Amino acid sequence: MAAILHSIFDGIAPHRCVVCGAALTQGEQVMCLKCDLDAPRTMLHRDPDFNEIHKRLGRTAIPINKAMSWLYYYSSSPYADIVRRSKYSDRPALARNAARLYAAELQASGVLADIDVLLPVPMHWLKRMRRGYNQAEEVARGLGAVAGIPVGDNLVARRGHSTQTHLSQHDRAANLSGRFGVVAPDELAGLNVMVVDDIITTGATMIEAARAMASTAVASLSLLSLGLAHLR
Repeated sequence: MAAILHSIFDGIAPHRCVVCGAALTQGEQVMCLKCDLDAPRTMLHRDPDFNEIHKRLGRTAIPINKAMSWLYYYSSSPYADIVRRSKYSDRPALARNAARLYAAELQASGVLADIDVLLPVPMHWLKRMRRGYNQAEEVARGLGAVAGIPVGDNLVARRGHSTQTHLSQHDRAANLSGRFGVVAPDELAGLNVMVVDDIITTGATMIEAARAMASTAVASLSLLSLGLAHLR
């Protein structure tokens, strides 16, 4: 029922720029042209093999190959609403459409050409039932639709966790420890896998995902998110 309600809402929601509220014209998605041009893009896909995401994560259980995020996330910025509304305001289509925009930008660089499968950061079934969708899965779906990459479900949440919003980096890591697991790991053997989330903050979630993926025989592990949080 929740999924049906989300679909109905997405269909009737006003087509307005998430950032400034202006009416979107034909061909515009998520943002108007002005806000699109002014968006705080990270451009990390130009240097995907070693950048600030790698530095933030440090050494992981399995080495991170490529890492990239679409926009810098500042909590006081109106652009933060792209992530916030897709997560907390029943807007799964917003996450999908934002990911489609990012994927279109990445296509020209060929940075996704060798990725075999996208794995969204999983959500525990109880939380998913309450929310009605997993925003990371919606990001993966939007990305995959444009890039032609299948979305897998091998990465799973073994248990729930409390909110990460106001936790320190140390407490985030403790909160997530042992949370993720992998099912049917043989399906991933020899593949170039990309784990997808809506936002990277301290990196604790991606570090835990890498820990879970260490039990597989993947050829490489890459990471992608819509937002990269600014850390003071």
